[in-house]
Amino acid sequence: MHLSIRPVRSISALLGLALMMIGCHSESPPPAARSSWALLVAVPDTVLLDTVGVAWVSSYARVWLRMKRQELIARIPSGTPPVVAIETHHDISCERREVRDLEIRARSITGEVVGDSVVQPPLWTQASAHPWLQDLFPALCARLSQLNPRGLHSLLGSDRP
Repeated sequence: MHLSIRPVRSISALLGLALMMIGCHSESPPPAARSSWALLVAVPDTVLLDTVGVAWVSSYARVWLRMKRQELIARIPSGTPPVVAIETHHDISCERREVRDLEIRARSITGEVVGDSVVQPPLWTQASAHPWLQDLFPALCARLSQLNPRGLHSLLGSDRP
């Protein structure tokens, strides 16, 4: 399957969010300690899905995604470790083709969270209008169906097994 990812707009939007959250800290808990990151896409940047952390909730899935950068993102103020990955937490409705952003965090080269922010208020957005997930949405829903076909049938509004 070929995905056309718009690298400049997608990456710029994500990096802009990461830079805005420098110094912000959230109250929400970190992703599950037993995360298992699986490749979702590899171009232009590597995007991983936490397959162990997928939560099936009613008619949507709650997921963590991680974008690993080829180049480190310099940190401001100086003296803090550079950012090597951005993690985002979302609710995904494949049936409605909608995304709800919950949280974004930056991880340093040492693995520590160096900035995070909870989205207030979390609102549903059409996947086609989401600045970062619009091009990843088909691959994400396909991967969710592989992880839990029963869960995807629920996401698609079907009672089929």
